[in-house]
Amino acid sequence: MSELRTGDTLFVTAPFGRFTKTPENAWWIATGTGIAPFISMAESGEARGRTLLHGARYSERFYYQELFKEKMGDRYLRFCTMEEGPGLISGRITTFIKESDEIKPENKYYLCGNADMVVEVRQLLLTRGVPFDNIIAEIYF
Repeated sequence: MSELRTGDTLFVTAPFGRFTKTPENAWWIATGTGIAPFISMAESGEARGRTLLHGARYSERFYYQELFKEKMGDRYLRFCTMEEGPGLISGRITTFIKESDEIKPENKYYLCGNADMVVEVRQLLLTRGVPFDNIIAEIYF
């Protein structure tokens, strides 16, 4: 876009996809740049009542963590695989999903991030009794 000139034509589409307004019992699950769709949701006031599981290898890769801390408080959980530190949960999101009593079939789960994570988390949720229709996923590379 930086090279557009006056009079150039630009094709723009309306928003699309399945990441739209989420119910209050929604769980947002993201790794890496997959956090992107949840930023605008949090900024627009949709974070209330939701839980965010955010995974990264290193603490500096928790993009927008201050926004999520402010909007979600203790419902913003950061999983870090290569570092330990204050406020970080050591390990992977998948371990939490396998062991948590909070995973409920009636909740909606929005997954976005690395393809391997999305596939693995989807399978874990299905194994935990979550209906396929309650799992909405997008892959970000």
